[in-house]
Amino acid sequence: MTKLEENAQKLIQHLEKAGYMAFFAGGYVRDKVMKRPVHDIDITTNAKPEKIKKVLEKNKIKYIEIGEAFGVIAAVIPKSKKSNFIYEIATFRQDFGVEDNRHPKKVKFLSNPKEDAVRRDFTINGLFATNKKISNIKYQISNQYLIPNDQLTIIDYVDGLNDIKSKTIKFIGDPNERIKEDALRMMRAIRFACQLDFQIEENSFKAIQRNKDLIKKISFERIRDELNKILLSNRPRLGIELLDKSGLLEFIIPELIEGKKTPQPKNYHFEGNVWNHTLLALDNLTKIPTILKSNKHDEALAISVLLHDIGKPPTIMMPSETGDRIRFNSHDIAGSKLATKIMQRLKYSGEDINKASWLIKNHMLFSNLFKMREARRIRYLTHPYFPDLLRLFWIDANSSIRSTLSGRVLPPELSAYNRGKAILEKEKSKPKLPKPLLRGDVVMKLMGVKNGNKEVGEILREVYDAQLEKKVKTKIEAKKMAEKLLKKK
Repeated sequence: MTKLEENAQKLIQHLEKAGYMAFFAGGYVRDKVMKRPVHDIDITTNAKPEKIKKVLEKNKIKYIEIGEAFGVIAAVIPKSKKSNFIYEIATFRQDFGVEDNRHPKKVKFLSNPKEDAVRRDFTINGLFATNKKISNIKYQISNQYLIPNDQLTIIDYVDGLNDIKSKTIKFIGDPNERIKEDALRMMRAIRFACQLDFQIEENSFKAIQRNKDLIKKISFERIRDELNKILLSNRPRLGIELLDKSGLLEFIIPELIEGKKTPQPKNYHFEGNVWNHTLLALDNLTKIPTILKSNKHDEALAISVLLHDIGKPPTIMMPSETGDRIRFNSHDIAGSKLATKIMQRLKYSGEDINKASWLIKNHMLFSNLFKMREARRIRYLTHPYFPDLLRLFWIDANSSIRSTLSGRVLPPELSAYNRGKAILEKEKSKPKLPKPLLRGDVVMKLMGVKNGNKEVGEILREVYDAQLEKKVKTKIEAKKMAEKLLKKK
């Protein structure tokens, strides 16, 4: 048993000692049954919020009143000097009405766990459990709902165990009602299907299709968070396909759907249109070679993969216009701008937007990387986002099925990627970039200006490029070069 679980068990024991029922709930039970890693634990009880607080106070446990009106108190137990374990303890309740497309208008606290289970979203999340054998007389729980499972006794009112066995995502009760209570549950169903490799039950999916318009009532911040979880799951392609099939994608990123109507030259993209290429890229997002893998989950890279060719539909030129083949001139630039607008709409952070925008703008860079001036190439190779650009290029190249005119499929063109990787490894072994020999205040003094401007930046960049190429080696030489550049302006 982990420390996370030990603490939760003690909380349950404290509540039981005070005379209350208390069980593990929701995702923890699901993940234990599936033998998946556990990251957080929720507890459900018949103790009302004020009683929960008294039990915690008696045992000198800190708490946060995160949703007392809805019966939720968060117990806070120290994990280290800088972090804590957080456990949500919720009173059994019944919900009435919907206030803000998320929270109930009114709640009624209950003593019966069954009514609490049937208000939850999916059957796989409606399970309760305890570490001991339950006395059905004391707890008034029928034996038909008690199922032994390893060290746990599972309480299953909603047939969730069978749905776990059959790998099925299914709303509890009327799917239309569950969706109306919180329309984000439509995206959550898709996210769980991707994370767990489950299928969505037919009636549940039809309900999502019927109620797709309700997603418009959900904040973009919540939509963004679910989208990120889908993209970082084991099956991001399935997630986007289900968002499309359900009709939700047209409300989230309608620009992606344009890719279905955007053909590509078959010798470079035998896989077909831009939509098909994007789906292949999402497949390859989960297959990045070990040497390229990052230790952290990166939402910016994931959304960059999804949107890397978003600029193709608005820039397409047909053979009748180009005289040879379909072209997408400057689609990387157009895509970067469009991706920025999409990410701003979805309330991504400025840091994520800057990174994704840079990656998309430069995702065609590898064809020119080895023709650049050395200084410019060094700047790219030492850019903090370059390792992710390398990942994006590998994904893009492996998602572009090349073929001969006769239709014979060719292996992906990875020579530029391999050279880029080799140069990057070489650059990593070199000392860090030197400090610039020329400062901005020196250039401003030469120009007779008090504040920096675009011209100052251009001169600093040109002088620094010369420094990287070892054409300028001292501060005096750097200043002289700046003076020459100013005379030309």
